[in-house]
Amino acid sequence: MSRVALVSTTHDPGALQAPFIAETIPKLLKIYERLCVVMTPATHQTTADELRRAGVLVRDTATAEIGESRRRALKLGLEQTTASFFHYCDLDRLIYWQLNEPQELSGLVSQKIPTVDFLAHGRTPHAFQTHPPAQIETESLTNIVFSHVFGADRLWDVVAGSCSLSRPAAQYLLSHSTAASNATDTEWPMIISQRPEFAIDYVETSGLAFETELFFGPETFLRAAEGENWHKRVKLTRESVEAALRWVMGDG
Repeated sequence: MSRVALVSTTHDPGALQAPFIAETIPKLLKIYERLCVVMTPATHQTTADELRRAGVLVRDTATAEIGESRRRALKLGLEQTTASFFHYCDLDRLIYWQLNEPQELSGLVSQKIPTVDFLAHGRTPHAFQTHPPAQIETESLTNIVFSHVFGADRLWDVVAGSCSLSRPAAQYLLSHSTAASNATDTEWPMIISQRPEFAIDYVETSGLAFETELFFGPETFLRAAEGENWHKRVKLTRESVEAALRWVMGDG
């Protein structure tokens, strides 16, 4: 029996993930103790129905803030499972991971996640370079600043939408996390680092390569080059850097 539960969120307004659920969820249920997914208000009902049909514990949320949705997913896992560890991963990334690198994912869950209180899941250089330029440029800056203020011995990629925590670390995290956006990517490891008894580590993966093209097609790269997306990405970089710095400066 796995000691790890999967906690996730999904924002799928077009039911684009639904066709992949029947193929991936049964395999995921074999490597996790339980799958818990929190919907955002924009999630298509078809996606929610398919997840429930496949055996996933699904809950709705009234908030569109990804940070709050992630906390609710983690809380759901704590309340509804007896898992010793939790793997948080955005659902679209998880589906892509299972389809393309299933052995890597199962190995991570069985061998890596149970070894530390917080494990940041980053991307190999090749996986990172599969993303659109707007994402590469802005996320590179976030990672450089985070790695410096965190004191990492090398560059950590912490903005791939995936990490894992022990049950005690998850409980501690929920009492301190406040970031409203995806800035939880940098906020969470900084929070856990405040407790010296929590062991923290980092791993690079191939399965966290660019997933959006799977659901939206090649035109994704054209939309990613638009000014609006650059603005969104730059804003998230600022929020992520500020979320990390709050804990360095003692404002957390």
